[in-house]
Amino acid sequence: AGHLRVVANGISAEALQAEFDPSFELPDGLPGCRYVLNVATFEHKKAQDVLVDAFALVAARQPDVRLVLVGRATTWLAEIRQRASGLGIAHRVLFFTDLPHYQVLSFLAHASLFCLPSRAEGHPVSILEAAALGIPVVSTPVGGIAQTIPDDSHGLLVPVGDVHALADALCRLLADPALARALGQNLQRLVRSEFTGLQSAQRYTDLARELRRSGFSRDPEQGRG
Repeated sequence: AGHLRVVANGISAEALQAEFDPSFELPDGLPGCRYVLNVATFEHKKAQDVLVDAFALVAARQPDVRLVLVGRATTWLAEIRQRASGLGIAHRVLFFTDLPHYQVLSFLAHASLFCLPSRAEGHPVSILEAAALGIPVVSTPVGGIAQTIPDDSHGLLVPVGDVHALADALCRLLADPALARALGQNLQRLVRSEFTGLQSAQRYTDLARELRRSGFSRDPEQGRG
């Protein structure tokens, strides 16, 4: 552990804003609609199965809310589609695959909530982007997520794989817009002050300088690496 250093990812709120395309319109049925958004590659570790199961409970309590899943298509996608169909909520769950990033940002900007119930993570940029746009986040305390969302005044974290806890967290924020807005704003301030691209670059630079001063070398002939 003494040889490990973790450098958090960073983003630029200004760069995100510049990437928006005001001419892009959300697909039919989404403008003006409340929706929970997930942005992630369709794979087991991202736990879209848990999210769909949880949304089946949410859908019964929040009849006007939809679930939108955006991500890179894989074989896991077919399983998630079948799961939504089997739960009788296929008409409330929308899938969009392999979108350009500027379109993903538009989905983010209009979301009521962002949800990433991952089983495993590094430090997901998708949460940083949602936070930079002020979107409230519900997630799990894996990888670097707990570093980004340090307490329940910045977002809601639920145990991995806990369908009922996830549904309750989503319903709590959907039913309390003021709380959702406060959590989104708190996380936005934190991310914009502590997780910027410039800070991340500086941390990498500082680490490189420290390694150089300590005599670190990638030359295998020197016995170090």
